[in-house]
Amino acid sequence: LRLLDFPSQLVEPLTPSGTAPNQAQLRILKETELKRVKVLGSGAFGTVYKGIWVPEGETVKIPVAIKILNETTGPKANVEFMDEALIMASMDHPHLVRLLGVCLSPTIQLVTQLMPHGCLLDYVHEHKDNIGSQLLLNWCVQIAK
Repeated sequence: LRLLDFPSQLVEPLTPSGTAPNQAQLRILKETELKRVKVLGSGAFGTVYKGIWVPEGETVKIPVAIKILNETTGPKANVEFMDEALIMASMDHPHLVRLLGVCLSPTIQLVTQLMPHGCLLDYVHEHKDNIGSQLLLNWCVQIAK
């Protein structure tokens, strides 16, 4: 997006692509491969758990975050949740949380990398007095890439 010079104009895309996300990148996981360990947070649409993913046929235990849509949400929320999954699956950047897979039963679950310090916004709020300008500048550069 590019900011325009006049306040009356908002933003416009630099290159509107209209390209559909690459669904081939979306890995479907079985519920038996996932184990929820503890709640990390919750909101109006769902709950995020710290969990373990043991891919079928393997012995490795991968720490993950499991985002589960509340069962009380309607079909529109399910569609939006899957849209989020498709977009996340098509993203590959060193400074973005990677979607590892999706479990479709009994409720939709997005499985992502587990971030050791949790949500960046929460981390900034909790450590605001100890975060220096150089670190903030580094984060800005990473976000802008």
